[in-house]
Amino acid sequence: GANVLERLDTVSVIGVTSWLYKDPAALLCQRLGIAPQRQVKAGMGGEKPVRLVHEAALAIQRGEAEAVAIVGGEAQNAFRKARRAKTQLPWTERASREEAWGDMVDTTLGVAPAARAIGVQAPLHVYPLFENALSAKLGHTPTEALRHSADLWSEYARVSAGNPHAWSRAQPSPREIATISEDNRLISFPYPKWTVANDSVNQSAAVIVASYAFAKRLGVSDDRLVHFHSGAAAAEPADFLLRGRYDAYPALEATLAAAANAVGDAGAFDLTEIYSCFPVVPKAAIDVLRESGLPEGAAPTVTGGLTFFGGPLNNYMTHAICAMTRQLRGGEGRLGLLYGQGGAMTKHHALVLSASPTGAPLAEDYSAQDAAEARRTDAPPVVSEYTGAGSIETYTAFYGRDGEPQRGVVIALTPAGERVLAYCPDDDEASLLALTNFDRNAVGLEGDVRPAANGALRWRAA
Repeated sequence: GANVLERLDTVSVIGVTSWLYKDPAALLCQRLGIAPQRQVKAGMGGEKPVRLVHEAALAIQRGEAEAVAIVGGEAQNAFRKARRAKTQLPWTERASREEAWGDMVDTTLGVAPAARAIGVQAPLHVYPLFENALSAKLGHTPTEALRHSADLWSEYARVSAGNPHAWSRAQPSPREIATISEDNRLISFPYPKWTVANDSVNQSAAVIVASYAFAKRLGVSDDRLVHFHSGAAAAEPADFLLRGRYDAYPALEATLAAAANAVGDAGAFDLTEIYSCFPVVPKAAIDVLRESGLPEGAAPTVTGGLTFFGGPLNNYMTHAICAMTRQLRGGEGRLGLLYGQGGAMTKHHALVLSASPTGAPLAEDYSAQDAAEARRTDAPPVVSEYTGAGSIETYTAFYGRDGEPQRGVVIALTPAGERVLAYCPDDDEASLLALTNFDRNAVGLEGDVRPAANGALRWRAA
């Protein structure tokens, strides 16, 4: 019967994208009729829920708070339906973009002006660059890479089908996920619709982190409590053009290696939630965890993934924390790993939850940044003015709703070892065919780079 909300010290609201609010935390507290000491508009990033929950635990451990709520929600599905129907939504007065996002970070994924100039500005434009580079490193054709993605995604779909909170209960087979069709059209090479996050959802979630004493005063039984074990985090340069390589991910690797080391090895994780906005993320993460002892066949999710469960933008991992908590409470595991990432494979955060107390405090310093820096290679110098030969370092192509490629994007290396970003227009059929060939990975393909009339660089297959 106790009113937990009235006793909260802090309410943090994860960055909302579906609607522009000047101060969503203050609005939420006003609606709830509560006045916590701190009301926080927490910013953007897919790792943000994990980070906020981790930092709430540390604040409580330091005696700075007793109970903290982390809240997030999106209504993209409703917003898009209303827009198509030209219906005015009776929601809170819409703030300006500057009022809503002016003090938040990562709203552009750290994309450089040169990238935005050729239409590279959203996650679905950037993540395929990592996917194709990783596939080349592994010696996979795009067809083989898509089959790998489909096998992995069918596991997420299987879990989503059994989750009563999922947006979609569909359970397509690996073959269906890998088959390009009218319902599963290509979005960005080599990703079809059923391998990318679905943000057209109406979903919200909240997590309350509290001290043990606070929970006991409220009469919460010990079998309802989930405890903190450890965590780790690291980040890459925000601008993806400044990464050392596109087939290696130092911050991801360092973060997950630290999480595994904290429990002995990754084989100690009974439950895992591996972030799944695009297949390259869990592919890379699972490889690291397997090197650290995660057994073959371990389920990559307790929630269902951003394609099938739903991808409420920055807020998916709040749902994952809820799902992990339920399974740990239900005795389905002893230790659970939550791994979230944000930006363009930029920010990485891992958190280990335990079904029982660990008997040790959380480490105040959870940074794995030094280990990430030790793994990092120097990025080639980026040049914006160049004419000459360029071999593909990585690439992708963007598709229209008709299933036809509209534009190719290439990151190429010059003979002098410089990096250039260039595009292929839709009238360059030969170059687009080279970039959309499912039988051959185009990494290493030679071409010619020239300035285009629009000021950007254009790449043409040799």
